[in-house]
Amino acid sequence: MRETRFQHLIALAICVCIGGCAARTSMHSRIAPNRDNRVYKKILLMTTYADIELDQAFEKKVKGCLKSHKVECVHERDLIFPSVGDDFERLGMAIDSAGIDAVLFVSPGSSGVSEHYIPKSSTTSTTGNVSSNGSFKAKSKTHEYGGYSVGKPWARTSIELYDYSAGSVIWVARVPHPLGWV
Repeated sequence: MRETRFQHLIALAICVCIGGCAARTSMHSRIAPNRDNRVYKKILLMTTYADIELDQAFEKKVKGCLKSHKVECVHERDLIFPSVGDDFERLGMAIDSAGIDAVLFVSPGSSGVSEHYIPKSSTTSTTGNVSSNGSFKAKSKTHEYGGYSVGKPWARTSIELYDYSAGSVIWVARVPHPLGWV
């Protein structure tokens, strides 16, 4: 059975939303209308995360998933050592010599903090007993909760698949930050 480019894009989308994601995952993506039935066999992964550990964990997940679809994934740092002053000409030559079909760009997108107010509430428990002489003793405890805000950070990641031979981006996606993926 001949695999189509579209099938690889769907496989890529699944890979990006790795099964290790949180239970609620939203991904918004678009495929270019001018795509052809090209099959990708070797993809260059380019990430812009400053956290090397996060970058390597993300790379491992993507490589594993793409490998299951018979697509080789090469990270940029394995192709060309990152250094200040690397130019696009040098990167282009490295891509050509490595036989790269497409480039997967992954970069941090928007981020922020969602504030949620926890309303103030209280619970009171009372215990008491009556003695044989008719006196009554009671104890009451009140616990107060809430009355404060909780901040929940969120972030999105931008992903683009660039078809190297066509010279254009053929797939874009916006997904939750990959911290939940690793």
